[in-house]
Parts: sequence; structure tokens; C-alpha cells
Amino acid sequence: MLLVVAALSWTARELQHQKIPWARSTWITSDSDSLYHMRRLDRWLEAGGPLPAANDSYLNHPHGSAIPWPPYYAVVTRVLAGPPPADAQARHDWVERRIASIPRWFGVAASLLAAIAAWRLAGPMAGLVAGSAHALSLAGIVYERVGNGDHHAWITLLAGAVLWLTSEALRADRSRGQVLALGAAAGALAGVALGSWVASLLTVILVQLTLAWLLVRAPRISAPALVPFGLTFHVAAIVALLPAAATSPWNVAQPWSVVNLSWFHVVFLSLGAAVFLPPTFLRAPAFTRAYPWLVAAGLVVVGGALVATGIGPGRGIREGFAWLGREDAFMGAVWESRGLLGSGFDPIQILGAESLLLPFAWFALARRAFARRPDDSLLPWAIAVPLLAAQAIRQTRFAGALVLPMSVVIGWAVVAAWRSDFGRRHLGAGIRRAPAVALAAVALLAVGFAHAESVRRTFAGLSRDPAAPGQPEQSGALAVREMTDWLRNVPGESAVLAAWTFGHAIEWGADRPSIATNFGTYVGADGFRAPAEFFLAEDVAVAESLLTARDAEFVMLTTYLPNQVRHLVRAAAPGQEARWIEPGAGTRLKYDWYRTFGARLLFDGRVLGADGSLGPAADFLRLVYCTERTEQRMRPAPTPVGFLWQRVPGAILSAGASPGDTLRVSVEVRYPRARYAHVFESFGVAGEDSVASVRVPYATESPNGDGVAAGPARWTIAGASGEVTIPEAAVTRRGALRVR
Repeated sequence: MLLVVAALSWTARELQHQKIPWARSTWITSDSDSLYHMRRLDRWLEAGGPLPAANDSYLNHPHGSAIPWPPYYAVVTRVLAGPPPADAQARHDWVERRIASIPRWFGVAASLLAAIAAWRLAGPMAGLVAGSAHALSLAGIVYERVGNGDHHAWITLLAGAVLWLTSEALRADRSRGQVLALGAAAGALAGVALGSWVASLLTVILVQLTLAWLLVRAPRISAPALVPFGLTFHVAAIVALLPAAATSPWNVAQPWSVVNLSWFHVVFLSLGAAVFLPPTFLRAPAFTRAYPWLVAAGLVVVGGALVATGIGPGRGIREGFAWLGREDAFMGAVWESRGLLGSGFDPIQILGAESLLLPFAWFALARRAFARRPDDSLLPWAIAVPLLAAQAIRQTRFAGALVLPMSVVIGWAVVAAWRSDFGRRHLGAGIRRAPAVALAAVALLAVGFAHAESVRRTFAGLSRDPAAPGQPEQSGALAVREMTDWLRNVPGESAVLAAWTFGHAIEWGADRPSIATNFGTYVGADGFRAPAEFFLAEDVAVAESLLTARDAEFVMLTTYLPNQVRHLVRAAAPGQEARWIEPGAGTRLKYDWYRTFGARLLFDGRVLGADGSLGPAADFLRLVYCTERTEQRMRPAPTPVGFLWQRVPGAILSAGASPGDTLRVSVEVRYPRARYAHVFESFGVAGEDSVASVRVPYATESPNGDGVAAGPARWTIAGASGEVTIPEAAVTRRGALRVR
């Protein structure tokens, strides 16, 4: 049975891969979180040390930031990745493929864990149903397939293991020594989970809720495992977490942070351990009856006082609620942060059709778990499923965590129904005497039918060309990789401003600082807001000052920017969507958007007039790279998908003239690799000093990145015209050139 589950899980995650073929490497990935895990491991391999770096100067440039993720996942990936190549470029490619392949094995292990947990509760048929359901669940596969290197597969495995170990410890036949060992193992894994992703605090809380129920129930129904398990669980979690907590950079700026790893989490676990100290020594019936209510009252009084005063951990809890409010405003664009219901997702397809049976299966299991003569081994699953389901409804990323306990509950319920009086009455003797192999085949077919879309995608992978992408082609992401690969070979360490979705791609692919990433407000709200403010700016001076303040030399964007305007507005100008976006569903843009710098940089840096004409070009930016990949999205003819602009001082061309005369300058720049060309055009009007000047960001005697001027700059003024050669030094040092 376990071999069948493992094979099914591995096949689904291999054939539903997310690999993207790439010329320089065998394949790459475009998943943002995966790219930052790659950067973190690569930096650690280069710098050495017992733990990966806790801070990164590339985040929130120029200020830098502590890294929101704790270090343990990087430790796990380093151990599992094996020895790296010595060559830096070879190591870079190797890290990308290793990081994006490891979660597949966590997914297979989680499928096996679901099978084992259900098997222990209800026998091998329950294990087969649970394991195969998990193996085919799209909610799990999205994080566990090849091509995704995110930490969620690891977190899901650890959370499932903690619940299973808790379930095993609560079995009636466990000795005290076994309970202590299981408590220590579950606690250690919970501590490792917290040291990998702080939101794993939810896993600790699920165990605490299980223990809390046993504590409340203790005067009526004893639970011998309660005290030894509760104490060893929390102590082991503290020991496992301490190395990460002690070295957390957030202890300096936010010593009681809830959303980032800090001493708050150690204190939280310590209080959990303290709850189980008195029952270790005091066992009088009166104390047993009163103790749960004393604990509850103490938590309410102390916790309420801390939150009300903002002292110590109370301040961290306050800041956590404030952060949640900011995330609602800034991070609504992240697909995994949106709710499973009402956000355009198909929950039945994501979780499997068996999720329709989950309420009934859970109710049957909960009746046994909370019965007068309960089966305590069911209790962790009964408590976890509704809470994780509520989390998944709120944020889709938790659907992956829900799948494992959901599969266990479904597997248990199938066998419970088979063994019930209802099953005996309505299933004929012939069916009940069918060979186990035949019943297993029927069960697998039923699970496959429940996950028809996952099965379809798996079979599609069998017939797909091995060189084809493992997902629908993402032109924007591929254009960004093309630009970051080019930029990686450009000398310098200055930052790149781009939409936050490209931040980690810049850090990993270009080896340069970013301004905003999908870490969002974790690393600074001002930095997260900066790209949106730039792309929505209309004034040249404002746009240039934003780049200067962030020390951003480059600006990167793609023709998909219009799709992001709604999210840009929410970040930089909340409540002003009507200024740029037509009412209604979708993102239909008003003409005013074409006056913003986001639009200008898609039209050669020039303002698009209402009649289709182009105004003067931005004079502090030059186009240094445009992608070979083209699309017909913004203009009638195919144009590059990606554009990379460079901020430069610009050369100052001037001419003597009568006040009011206009100096016009144009430079045609060609990009042979992209088969693209554009014309820089700008003008300046002579003032009372009888001088007209124009700032030109392009050199004509040397390349402008990938662009080459077709010839000298052309100028006209007051009936006179001519050509002038502009050297690179004049562009990069604001050199002055007199044309007349």
C-alpha cells in the first residue's frame, strides 16, 4: 500500500512540474519565494558559517532588512542539496535546480505520512484512501511539484508529523516512557517548524488546543498522557527553537514581534510548559477540577493586561494586529493570500471532490473523539480540520496544510462507514467478501475520480514534450529572467526598481538589490510602496527623485504592467482607483494612466497623447535593454515584452537663441538583438539668458547597453539644424555640449 501511495505521489509531482526550459541551464523556475530561497542558500554556500545570514542588504534598498524567514529551512535544503560545484556560475544553476526539486520529496513523505496516520487509526484501506487522496491533491502539488522550491511543502510535512505524533501519544495503550518520547519528538518538530516559518505557531496552537480540551475534561475522564506529553512537547520545542530565536535579527528592533521570530515565541512556549508543571506535583481532585479555570482566568487577565498596556509581549500582539491590517491593503494581489472561497478559485478542484464529504466525515470522527468514552487518538485530527479549513477559506496557502489531516479524516470515515451497521445493511455480502486487491482498486478509482483534474494533468505530463514548459508560458516572467541574466553581466551593484512581483527575481537573477518584493510590508512599507509611487508618478522631477532616494539605477517593467495598475493604486494611492481605472470588473484604464511613468516607459519614455501622438521623452532614463521575446499587447506591431531603463545624469546640449526659440533634439537608437528601434525626442525653450538646452540620456559614439545609436544626434533651432556626437562620458557625467 505504501509503495502505491509513494509511486502515485512522486509521479504526480514529477509530471505536473513547473520547470521552464532555459538556454543557459537545463531549466529554471519563476516562483518568487523559491528564488529567494535560492539566493539565501547561495549566499550561505559562498560565505560559510553555522547558519545562513539573517540580514540582506539587497532587500528594501538602500536600507537593507532583516530576512523575514527564520533559518531552519535553509539548513534543511543545504543538508539535502549535497556538495555544490566550485565554480560560481555552475553553483548558481545547480542551486536553482536543487532548491526547486527538494519539495517533491517532502510531498511524497507527506503522502506516506497521511497513509500511515490513517492506517494506524482504521487499517490499511483507510491508509490507501488517505495517502492516495493526498498524493493527487492539487492543493498540495502546487507547492510540492518539481519547479517550486518554496518552504510550504516542508511546513506541511512537519505540521502533519506533529499531529500524527500527538495522536500516537494519546492512544490508550501508550506507556509513560512512550508518551515522553513522542512528546519530545513532536515538540522538536514543532520547534523546527517555527524556526522555518513563524506562521507554524498555528501548529503549536493546534496541539495546545488538544491538550486544553484534555485538561478541561480531566476531572471526568482522565488522560494519562496529558501532563507528560504537554510538558515534554513544550520543552523540546523550546530547545529546538532556541538557536534560531537567539540569532533572530528581529530581537533588536522588534524583541516581542509575533509575525517575525523573536523572544515572544520562546516565552509563548515557556508559558505552555509552565501550565503542565503544577499538575506534575499536585493531583488532588479539587485541584484537578479547578486548575483549567485557573489557567484560563490567568491567561485572560495577564494577556489582557499586556495587550492593554503594550508592555513586552503585549506590544508584539498589538503590532501583529496592525500588521494584519497592512497586509490586507498591500498583499491582496498575492494569489495564495486570497481566500479559497469567493476569489475565483475552484475549491472542489483544488481540494478534491471528497472535500464535499468532509463535513460529514469530520462530524463522525468528532463524535468519537468527544464521546463519553472517547478515542483520544482522533482528537488532534478533530481539532485541526475545522481550524485549518477556516484558515484555508481565509488564505488559500493553508489549503495545502489542510489536505493532510483532511485526507486522514476522509480515510478514517470511509472505513468507519464500511464497518458500521449502515454499511453492513446496505452492502451485499458478495461485495464485503470481495478480495482486498479488488476493493483497493475500487478505492483508487474513486479517489482518482475525485481528483479528475489532477489525474488529467498527470497524464498530460506523460505525453508532453520533455523540452516543453511545465506550465503555461509566462511571457512576463521569462522576459524578466532574460533581463536579469543580461543585467548580471553589467558591472556595478546599484539597485533595480520594479513591481514587487519581480523583486526576488532581480536579487537572484541579476545579483542586485531590489526595492520591493513579495515580502511586502515585512521589510518596510515605504519600500514596498516606492515602485507603485514611481509607476503612477506623472511629474518628471517626482519620478527622478523617487529613484534617487532609493539609489535605483535601473527600472524594469514588462507589458503586463497594465494588469497590475489596480494593485499599484492600492499600494500608493488607496481610494483613488477612479482616477486611472474605469469602473467595473477587470482593469480598463482611463487616458490619465497613459500620463504616468509606468505607461511612458512602455512607449519609449514618452507621454502618449489622447490623439495617439507621442510627447517629449523622459530625459533622465535611457533604454538599455529590451527583450527578444515579443508580444502584440500594447501596439499594433509586435514589441518587446520587457524593457530595462537606466537612470543617467544625461548630457546637456545647449544652443544660443532668442528668447522663446525652441531647441529640438532627436536620437534614433536600435536594438539589433530584439529587432527593435525607438527615437528619443525632446526640446527646450530659450529663456531670458538666450540659451536653450536639452538633456539627452543617450550616447551616440558608444553603445547604450544593448542599444546603438543609428548616427549622431540631430538638432534644430530657429531654422538652423545640425548633428552632434555625444560621448558616453558626457551622458554619465552630465557633460555640457554646445551645438550653436
